[in-house]
Amino acid sequence: MAAFALSACMTDAEIQATIDAAVEATTTQLTAADGVGTPLATAAPITPTPTSLPVAELIDIETRVTEQGGNVWWRFAYRLTIRNNSDSPLSLGAKIEWQDADGFIIDSTRERDLLLAVGQERTFTGDKLISLPGARNVSQVFASLNR
Repeated sequence: MAAFALSACMTDAEIQATIDAAVEATTTQLTAADGVGTPLATAAPITPTPTSLPVAELIDIETRVTEQGGNVWWRFAYRLTIRNNSDSPLSLGAKIEWQDADGFIIDSTRERDLLLAVGQERTFTGDKLISLPGARNVSQVFASLNR
């Protein structure tokens, strides 16, 4: 029997073509093996199912300067919105990065024990003091989740 491989980077059309080729090859091999020459009934083509939602979904991250401490630091407040798509409560961690226009990290913070009930969407808030002169170069914020 021939081997057929599916890859995560394949398109739906490529996956379906690979599955169709595998069904055809198997049908041909079985037809030849039964000695009669009539093809066996084939099942309907298998349609790949869409990928399921992630267990936790980062909905939004926002930040802004809320205080300037002279020529030493700026306070950046943030709001992090997360949704629990699972069927059980979650305790997550998050990393929040303040970056310059080119994506270089100026500063970051980690949050732990972000608790979400089943199906809950929740906004967590916090702040970070970022030293000058780096604070002046912040132009974007990025967040990632971990378990």
